[in-house]
Amino acid sequence: MFVGFLVLRKLFRKMFEVQTRRTKLEPEYYFRNQFETPTDVPPPPKHWFYWMVNCLTWSDEKLYEYAGLDAVMFIRTMRTLVILSLVFFVYAAAVIMPINATGTNMSLPATHPSHTSGLAILSLANIDSEKQAKRLYAHAFGCVFTSFCFILSQYINRNFFIRYSSKFHSLCLPQNYTVYLKLIPRQYNSETLKEYFSKIFGEDQIITAQIVPSLPKIDKLRNKFMEWLQKLEKAEQAYKDSKYRERPKTRAILDAPQSLVKIELDVLTSSGTKSPTELPGSFGNELVKKVKEVDAISYFQGQLEECDKKIREDQATANSAPCSVNAFVVFKTAITAMQCVQSILQSPNSMKPTRAPHPENILWSNQIVSSWQRGIRLFFIDIILFLLVWLFMFPVGLAVSLFSLDTLKVIPGGEELYNAIPQSILVLLNGFIPSLVVIMCFALLLPLLSFIVKYEHLLTNLEERKTLLNLWFTFLIVNVFLVSTLANSILGALSQLEMIMDPMDVVTLLAKALPSQSSYFMNYILTNAMTAGTGLLRFPQVGLGIVKRMFLAKTPREKRAIYQNPEFDYMCNYGQSALIFTIMLTYTPIAPLIVPFGVFYFAAQNVIFAYNIIYVNKPSHDDGLLWCTAFDQLFIGMFLSQGVLLGIFSLNLFTPGLIIVVITLVLSVISFYLMNSHFSKYSHIGSLRQLIPDPPPLTYIPLRKADQLVDAYKHPSLRAMYSQILSSVELPGITVPPVVEEYVESGLDVEDRDGKIANMFTTEIEMKSENSIKSVLGAMAKYGQRDAIVARACSVLHQICNNNEETTAMAIKADAIPTTISVLTMHASSAAVCASACAIIQILAKTPESVSCVVKSDGIPAIANILKKHSSSYGACEAACSTLRILTHNNNEVKSRIVKADVIPLVVVALMTHVSQSTLTEAACRLLSNLTSSNAATRTLAAKAGAIPPITLALKTHLTSHSVCGAALWTLCNMTFNNPENVKLIIEIGAVQTIIAATNANASSGRVGVPACGVLRNLACSDNIEDVIVKEGAIEAIVTVLKNHPRSRDVCKSACGALQTLWSHKSAVRDTVVSAGIPLDQLALDESAKETFLKFLKIKE
Repeated sequence: MFVGFLVLRKLFRKMFEVQTRRTKLEPEYYFRNQFETPTDVPPPPKHWFYWMVNCLTWSDEKLYEYAGLDAVMFIRTMRTLVILSLVFFVYAAAVIMPINATGTNMSLPATHPSHTSGLAILSLANIDSEKQAKRLYAHAFGCVFTSFCFILSQYINRNFFIRYSSKFHSLCLPQNYTVYLKLIPRQYNSETLKEYFSKIFGEDQIITAQIVPSLPKIDKLRNKFMEWLQKLEKAEQAYKDSKYRERPKTRAILDAPQSLVKIELDVLTSSGTKSPTELPGSFGNELVKKVKEVDAISYFQGQLEECDKKIREDQATANSAPCSVNAFVVFKTAITAMQCVQSILQSPNSMKPTRAPHPENILWSNQIVSSWQRGIRLFFIDIILFLLVWLFMFPVGLAVSLFSLDTLKVIPGGEELYNAIPQSILVLLNGFIPSLVVIMCFALLLPLLSFIVKYEHLLTNLEERKTLLNLWFTFLIVNVFLVSTLANSILGALSQLEMIMDPMDVVTLLAKALPSQSSYFMNYILTNAMTAGTGLLRFPQVGLGIVKRMFLAKTPREKRAIYQNPEFDYMCNYGQSALIFTIMLTYTPIAPLIVPFGVFYFAAQNVIFAYNIIYVNKPSHDDGLLWCTAFDQLFIGMFLSQGVLLGIFSLNLFTPGLIIVVITLVLSVISFYLMNSHFSKYSHIGSLRQLIPDPPPLTYIPLRKADQLVDAYKHPSLRAMYSQILSSVELPGITVPPVVEEYVESGLDVEDRDGKIANMFTTEIEMKSENSIKSVLGAMAKYGQRDAIVARACSVLHQICNNNEETTAMAIKADAIPTTISVLTMHASSAAVCASACAIIQILAKTPESVSCVVKSDGIPAIANILKKHSSSYGACEAACSTLRILTHNNNEVKSRIVKADVIPLVVVALMTHVSQSTLTEAACRLLSNLTSSNAATRTLAAKAGAIPPITLALKTHLTSHSVCGAALWTLCNMTFNNPENVKLIIEIGAVQTIIAATNANASSGRVGVPACGVLRNLACSDNIEDVIVKEGAIEAIVTVLKNHPRSRDVCKSACGALQTLWSHKSAVRDTVVSAGIPLDQLALDESAKETFLKFLKIKE
């Protein structure tokens, strides 16, 4: 399977690396959730095997950014299990195995009941509990050791989860500002509910309150709308496939009662041949006469408009619709929302506030089910599931018994075949076949459990997954760990079950059977590890996707759907991993040979799961909370293993071991209770300290993003249909040039063919009118997911608006800034698009109003993201730095937003990476100069980010460049103003010599002289620094600048000020000034400043 995956991955890379193109494959999702930044996963190495190393070396931070908190906690759990398995193996190999192997039971006669042979000599069964009782201490302390290691690892993981959960709570996401209310009293509606919360938390803290309505009629209309939309897309695609020669036809029932218009409509092929249409005979001949051929595209567009009209009419009257007992309240700040979650609003059983789930995680159709209906369903379903857990034991046990090779002995002629099989193969098959049968049984069970849980009508996907995970783990423990242990044969298992008189006898019975079943569990673990390779190959999805791509998918939507994989199945894999860990933890002291199999299983699964989570499956929206359930199940597995060892020690009458294991069990339970009681509220509710610093209030967030956050929890049936589709359907108000449409017709992922991209928007460039600007913006909005079109459109818009105030005003009026920033966000992975979009913003953001529009459109985070994603791209970094420099010019609000967005470290990285590029170096230095010009905290922050060394290197690299040196020296001048720490750092790295060298090299430029003298003045003002700079030649450099620019007011003011700070060397200053022959009476200083300078030189007493 592994070799097959390596080959198929090379042949069908798009099928096996879906997440590297997810923003193109799921534009509808990111259009609905614009508060989430769409990012494509970086592609894995193309090497045959290096992708495995790449998957295993992803940091938690990187995994969190691209796959979410669920992925981080799952991968971390798998890595923890691998480490624990290796630790257990070291203890087992060094201590348990030698003790077991030197036992005496293997020397007993073969007829003795305690005789051991084969692999059993490495198990606890080889130890004589009477003569070698002291050896059992190693097994008892092995339980203590494994329990301690496990508890410590879970404590570390729990703290890690709290830390990342705190980070998640501080993000600007809708669930952090929203509270989900359950069991609201019926007397409340949306308005009165908002008033209620306004009285408690203040009117200015509540944005909106929305009780979930019941809108089944609109839901049906929306489904019908999507059906018409898909038919329209197929008709348009058929028209395009015919090269626009003939419009497709369809059969429609005209002038018939609406109740009869439920007939399947067939789109004719582009050549005009009809496919047969079968009409129900009950319609009669009169109805058949009303069936006519009409233009398919026009007909479907008409049906769409009519359906959309009905939806809008019903939405207008939605306020009078019956409401559920659940609601969403959106707060102004995240702290207020968390305070509400931590409060008891009325009573513990009424109006329960919880953190809101992700909008995509809500089961809207289940919100209208009343609590008593859900309670009745839950009661009967629990009874069914309880019976199913125990009834499922019999088919599993029967299957294991029947499929064992031992059954060959009772078949006529089977005993000879049984004896002919080699003993080694016999042992392998006896373990492998039953294990495979059990795996197949549970593969059939999972869909059944999912079907049953659906009928509980739970409120969110997370609740369904948690319920299903608990059921799945219960079935696995009972039917694999218990039943498979007992089921050596059907008769043997049944006879043993009849002997049980006390429930505690189950533990004793399990302890007796466990050592003899180690080979079965080895094969079970190995079989699971081998079959897990199907998770990489994904035969059904990949095979069906290839067939659809070649023969069935016609429209862009259908082609995108081929690559849209579901979320990773954390539920199933958490449960299976917990079972394997329970088996391994149980057998470590009993039959330690099983531990290497556990190491192999977790190591193999770690690679497989990491690859699928990163590159195949889309991120989930459970906020990492499913891990909390898995955390509990791993502890249950540890308790079960300790209980089994208690049963074994009780059978062997080893009292010290019983005492040790009981103490360990009690301490484990206490540890579990303390961790859960301490951490559960942090996990599910959060703490207010986690929100320091608090996410920005909604009123301070850019308006477009704030609206998205507020509307995130609006019922889907209340949203406009046209705003949720991105297809080839003509959207209102958008005009696209025909040449762009022709390019789109050539396919989904085509490159620039025959110069089509270069020929786009030729007319628009020539006209430079308002309509041409709208055409370009329309193409950017409609085909925003296509890199080639967007890059060309940005370039054209830049040409239209460059050095043209009239067209620039038109573009701003046509909302070019929000459109460009949306494109910048959508194509954050394309350096070319980012650079082009930044160039447009630089042209448009020339006035305070346009800069404000950039800020409101969430432009600063989008531009900062360029520096983060394209630090190695010179063009993208230069464009981003230049854009931010323009935005920060005399605008303190923008400066503060940039600093809060952690842009300074990104600028420093870009400067260090591209220090040889003069244009980027100048832009980065000017941006840092703007940021540090008026804020002392920013100066310290820039120094801590490591800005001073690369700026010094820039001076050395571009020593003769007036522009670069001027920008770099201005930055150093700002950073050293009233900042002794930065001055000290400059002295330590030896930057004084470089500063003076740059001053001398550019003494003829006043743009360099002013900041150079300013830096030296700031350095001289610090203690014990004056001698250092004088020794390096500061006096001569300043005097040279002053001599070259005696009539420049700024230079004279800066140079004279710098010289006056050198108080202890004023005689050297006077001598240098006099010998330079500077005309002091002609210096461009006011009278008072000139008099002060002359007094300093003692030339005029």
